Amino acid sequence: MSEAQEPSKTDEGQSRLTVGLERTVYMPITACDKCPNQHAEKYYTGDSFEDVQEWKCEKAGFRRIALHEWNDQKPEIPEWCPLRPNV
Repeated sequence: MSEAQEPSKTDEGQSRLTVGLERTVYMPITACDKCPNQHAEKYYTGDSFEDVQEWKCEKAGFRRIALHEWNDQKPEIPEWCPLRPNV
């Protein structure tokens, strides 16, 4: 059985992930927090009560998407996203 391939961009703005020999999964990209290429890491600030995460995109060379606090509105998909839907 072959290893999973990296997700790739499709015309419909979906992420395609090929798993094994016969399985291809298509996932619509609607928000960065749902994308398999998004990585969230704890971001430390001077205020110990803040819960901030630094969102990075693996597909874009771990480029920063946003600093996100738990109660903030989720950021939109950046213009530079390689998997951004053609809107």
